[in-house]
Amino acid sequence: MSLLFSTSSIQLSKQFPTGPTIQDVLTVLHDPQQTLRLSEYVLSATPDPARGENNFLVTKTIPLLGGVINGSSTYKVKWAITPDGADVEVEAGLGTTIKNEMRVKDDNGVVLFTENVMIKVCLTHSSFHNHCFL
Repeated sequence: MSLLFSTSSIQLSKQFPTGPTIQDVLTVLHDPQQTLRLSEYVLSATPDPARGENNFLVTKTIPLLGGVINGSSTYKVKWAITPDGADVEVEAGLGTTIKNEMRVKDDNGVVLFTENVMIKVCLTHSSFHNHCFL
């Protein structure tokens, strides 16, 4: 069996010249349930106390064939609140892990929200032809 790891990083940012304040954004980021449910694809975000505080089992719907049918996937989420945002670790299926650092700050009078996302996928090849994809 051979292993191949693929890692991708994505940096995102959004400026809010009007609208939410830094405290408004932090209130959402410091409430994992609220943040997780912002996605229309999240069906449930269930606390996972066996793994500790701010750990969740998240189930989301996955549109297939252009939304003709839907599948679902459940993955583990660990949420760590920071003074200026949150750090999130996701353990998804097929060897996929995601680390997301979400931050909010004042940028010359404008609220700036940033995300640094690292996605790591494990590709395995064996006699069973197991593959891990994004």
